[in-house]
Amino acid sequence: MSLVPCACGLGVRHHLRPMDKRRVQSQRQVVWKTCGRQKPKYLSVKQISQVVMMGSKGEDDVWYFAYGANMSPSCLRKRGVHPLEIVAVKCPTLQLTFNHRGAFGNLIPLDDPTEDGPRGENQRARVPCAHGALLRLTTEDLGRLQQFEGGYSLRDCKVQDYDGRTFVAYVFLSNKLLQLEKGLPPTPRYLGLLQEGADAVALEPAYTVRDVMDTEVG
Repeated sequence: MSLVPCACGLGVRHHLRPMDKRRVQSQRQVVWKTCGRQKPKYLSVKQISQVVMMGSKGEDDVWYFAYGANMSPSCLRKRGVHPLEIVAVKCPTLQLTFNHRGAFGNLIPLDDPTEDGPRGENQRARVPCAHGALLRLTTEDLGRLQQFEGGYSLRDCKVQDYDGRTFVAYVFLSNKLLQLEKGLPPTPRYLGLLQEGADAVALEPAYTVRDVMDTEVG
């Protein structure tokens, strides 16, 4: 997959070029390898934050939804994070924008996907929900990531894999005080990390990443 910038009336848009279907399938077989550990445990955001702050080794595994640079294997290695399992997923209720200070990624609510009428149909057609990597991490590794995510707060969300299975995962969302009034195009370096992550996870070829912060749906 390649992220190709192109100008459009909606702002900046990036398409993923279609990948060879056999390559996608082989990559998904890799990411679905089991690690032989127990099913990840769900802890409330408050509980997980306490575990992370205490620096616990964390015997429990958790799910974390990466939608930006943390999809990139090279970025994760530099941060000392080693996922136990990786799954390509989407978040039906959130969309990607680059409105965090410095034009970094953030997720904002997508209009209700069940909304009826022209507005709902138009919104769904123009703005895709966010796709990314669902990472199975130890709480210790989640704590490592949190040290690099200054200006972001830990939240939870529901994501679905491409077979329709639902997971509750943690996600980093931008603090409101650090959100730009309008989204900006991502830098080439940041875009390169998204590209690397999209290829590694084998995101759905039809996925389109758009900066739609200032888009109004007619």
